[in-house]
Amino acid sequence: MKRAPYSSIALLLSVLCIISIIQINYDMAWCYQTTDGKGRALYELIFLPFMYKYYYLLLSIAAGIFAAIEMRKKESKMLVVAAFVGSVMSAWVNFIDIWRWFIDNSK
Repeated sequence: MKRAPYSSIALLLSVLCIISIIQINYDMAWCYQTTDGKGRALYELIFLPFMYKYYYLLLSIAAGIFAAIEMRKKESKMLVVAAFVGSVMSAWVNFIDIWRWFIDNSK
């Protein structure tokens, strides 16, 4: 099996992006839980400091670029598919609100 540096970089960037976004969403959920009722009513204002999470889209785009380079170099098809799925998944995770899954709704 040949070495596949581009696929390794693409997968690493995708995993790094997903882990970072999950950590940011956990912090958003913690901030929401510790806010009183009036703050929760204006939750968009609470999350303005967390808008830097969209900068992680650059990692997703970079992973997609590396996956495209990998495809042009005709590396393993399985690695190409994994890299593209990872880049799309990391971009998708950035746009959905995972922080709502971390909230305790038992109250």
